[in-house]
Amino acid sequence: MENEPDHDLMTQLEVLANKGGGVRFPDFARMIVDGQAEMTLSECYETFNFACDQLGFWEAEWCFSPVNSPNHTAELEVKGWEILCQNLFNSLLEHIPDQRADLEKGKQQRLLLPSLTRRVEYNEGKRFTQLTAFVLSEVSFMFNRLGFRRIARSLYQRGLYPKGTIGRS
Repeated sequence: MENEPDHDLMTQLEVLANKGGGVRFPDFARMIVDGQAEMTLSECYETFNFACDQLGFWEAEWCFSPVNSPNHTAELEVKGWEILCQNLFNSLLEHIPDQRADLEKGKQQRLLLPSLTRRVEYNEGKRFTQLTAFVLSEVSFMFNRLGFRRIARSLYQRGLYPKGTIGRS
């Protein structure tokens, strides 16, 4: 990795990020392949953040899709973005290994944000559903702290994803 940022890649990332919504993985991969051969550390970091945002978007699309008609496009997008995120994560760790915990925390936050946003929108005006989601979330945190990870994850999924969706199944 070089030290000088490539303004072309950064500009393209900014344009894509400002569009909102999901970017199809094959289109993004083609943009990266057509670009320069070597990414700077800052480009790698920004691309990693963008890829995490996209992975979060597509995971929300997949997990909020109905069980009886799942969004298979989103499922495929998740697979592509997961691979890219992991590769970028590994590249970053080669250069800044002491930042593993911060990179993982940032990734998890970026992945969860779109699902939380979707759930808040879904719960709008549904007081009982909002309360139930809050209670399930809090109880899941308690179980997680106690070391009951599987129970915690199940409760969290019940609070986050509506009944009848992929994320809850």
